[in-house]
Amino acid sequence: MTTCAVQEGIWLHQSLNQFCIDCPCPLVLSTDNNGVKSLSVNDSNHGKAKHIDIRYHFIRSHIESRSFVVKHTPSVENTADIFTKPLSHIIFQSHVARLRLSAC
Repeated sequence: MTTCAVQEGIWLHQSLNQFCIDCPCPLVLSTDNNGVKSLSVNDSNHGKAKHIDIRYHFIRSHIESRSFVVKHTPSVENTADIFTKPLSHIIFQSHVARLRLSAC
């Protein structure tokens, strides 16, 4: 999960509010990385997290204020993988079906 996702979520929420369109609150951020989820939710002041950049504190502050929720998405259900990883034929076909595309 990157800071960009939170920034885009804030921008999207504010833009929809300007057009008087209700936006679900909290916004859901999906990730297939358990480490990212635990760092964003838990206060990690231990030695292994000393290198954490200020941007993760930005993410954590928005999660603590309940404007965002981090949800774990297993890799098998993560449709974004079709664009970023080599996949087996079966998993590829399931993602194509989720996107409602037809595979050749």
